Amino acid sequence: MSGENVWVAGKVIGNIEARKHLHLASSSYITGDTSYQTLRIEEGAFFTGKMELADEHAAAEKTPGSEPPATGVPDAAPVQSQYKIAPPQAEPVYPIRSKRVVIS
Repeated sequence: MSGENVWVAGKVIGNIEARKHLHLASSSYITGDTSYQTLRIEEGAFFTGKMELADEHAAAEKTPGSEPPATGVPDAAPVQSQYKIAPPQAEPVYPIRSKRVVIS
């Protein structure tokens, strides 16, 4: 079974390929391998098999009609970006002073 977004709420015996999102409802019973980009499993779902995070580029290549248009320029060099990726900054840590914590 394969699809863009796959929602399972019954019994599946076999492999499942979700190119984007895979949702396993609490009533799902799956025996087989799965491939997905995002996954949600509800409490009570049963699964046996291998789970694999799908590569975004590989998933895009498998989507029908998603091939990029031909540019007519053979062996074109990739475009260099002018932006730099900065390393993540540490967030401040605040001590919890009471047993009651409210996060809004």
